Amino acid sequence: YLWGRDILVAPVLKQGAVSRPIVFPRGRWIDMRDPRVSYTGMINSYDAPLDVLPLFVRAGAFIPQSDYRMTNTTDYDPSRLTVSYYATRGIESDYTLFDDNRMSPRSLAQGSYRLIRFNGDCADNGDMKITISSEGTYDMTPDKIDIDFKVPGLAAAPSSVTVNGKKTKFIYDSNSGLLSVKLKFVPGKTTEISIIN
Repeated sequence: YLWGRDILVAPVLKQGAVSRPIVFPRGRWIDMRDPRVSYTGMINSYDAPLDVLPLFVRAGAFIPQSDYRMTNTTDYDPSRLTVSYYATRGIESDYTLFDDNRMSPRSLAQGSYRLIRFNGDCADNGDMKITISSEGTYDMTPDKIDIDFKVPGLAAAPSSVTVNGKKTKFIYDSNSGLLSVKLKFVPGKTTEISIIN
């Protein structure tokens, strides 16, 4: 089943089975367990022992996450965000994150919310340009958001990463292919990230 627009969940439904066939929706789908592997169409057998839940992400998707434990929405910290960008060569993509005070059932009707937009363009040569922008606000909204921006599945470390035209530090894990960049996003302004092969 699809969980939202960009995540495909393919649990084993047959008792005792340790693998399963998977039919993918149109487009390219990236394996969340190993983001260096992607699929299209159908595979006859995907290894899925008891401790593995097959999860796939649409190529180009932005997946917001939290890196801390939450038991309910009151634990959510709108000043901290982790965003994984499943960049794929030749694919442009976008994602809009809705944020409100998590208490008022009338935030939409009252216009008391913020939209944070992520736009990504991964060129055929692997260079990436990501733009983060926002609109709207609500009471007690944070003035700055700490974003841990991640790009899984890269074959090699980039030659440079810039945020708003300035070179910035990054971490690249060669074992997993994960690139991590920490940045501060100021809502109401635009942040541009450039990742050069």
